[in-house]
Amino acid sequence: MYLLAPYVDEKCELIFQVNYFNTLSLTNTIKEFWPLSKVLLTIHYFEWCFDLKGNTSAFRRILHKSSDLTREETMLLEQYKKDRILMESVDCVICLSEYTQKLLLADYNLNPNQVCLAYNGLED
Repeated sequence: MYLLAPYVDEKCELIFQVNYFNTLSLTNTIKEFWPLSKVLLTIHYFEWCFDLKGNTSAFRRILHKSSDLTREETMLLEQYKKDRILMESVDCVICLSEYTQKLLLADYNLNPNQVCLAYNGLED
């Protein structure tokens, strides 16, 4: 970012696309350097899917559990909160399936106008 900044006018309307969740500091820096820019986040996977083997029901139970969280559940809940902060900070969240789109709207409570569905370009 700091290498690019001297060469790009802050009034430029740029589009940045990120592909990973751990980019909140990067996206904040982008918005700081280029306030007119747009940041897009493409979701390829959720971290909790690996830990819970894709079990959406277990994920939802953790989200609604108010006490007696295990260490692993606490870590998953913290990751969920960080992911939400990132998704709310970007201009558009691109998901690759209708299932992910439904998760973003129902479980992450994202604004439907902020979520874009773009299927992968390759057929099975």
